[in-house]
Amino acid sequence: MAVLQCVGEGITRPGALEREISGISTQVLSERLRKLTAYGLLGKQTFPKVPPRTEYALTDSGMKLLAIINQIRVLDEGIRGE
Repeated sequence: MAVLQCVGEGITRPGALEREISGISTQVLSERLRKLTAYGLLGKQTFPKVPPRTEYALTDSGMKLLAIINQIRVLDEGIRGE
C-alpha cells in the first residue's frame, strides 16, 4: 500500500520512493515495484539516459484500487472517532 500511495502522491522514481518509505530496502522495493507492475497497478517508463532513469505511474486499475484504499482509511478514521 505504501508504494501505491507514494506513487499516487507523485513520487515516481525508485530512489525517492526508497527515501520516502521508512524501513524499506532496495531489494524489497524492487520486488514490490515488479509485482505491482506485473499486476497492472503500476506502469513503468524507462528513459535511455546516462545513467538510466525509471519512473512509475499508477494505471487506471491502480488509481481505482488507491481510491478504495483511501475510502477504507476514511471509514476507519470515522469509526475510531465515534
